Amino acid sequence: MTTASCESRDVTARGQPLSTSLSIRNPAGHAARLGAIFLLWRERRRRRRTLAQLLARLDDRLLADIGLSRAEASEEASTPFWR
Repeated sequence: MTTASCESRDVTARGQPLSTSLSIRNPAGHAARLGAIFLLWRERRRRRRTLAQLLARLDDRLLADIGLSRAEASEEASTPFWR
């Protein structure tokens, strides 16, 4: 195996050494990142639920005014919060 291929394999996509990116050297940092992701997902879930409730109240004429069909509105409202 050449040195170049060995070096590229030992580095993550962000350019960090593989050994430090996979180790748990900073558990508090990992917990903080997971907490931030959880809060982001919770906020997205709340927004999607509110959007679904608002779109459900609109009639087809009002949906057409904003450029949506009933099917498009339903599809948008049912998008998972992690996307």
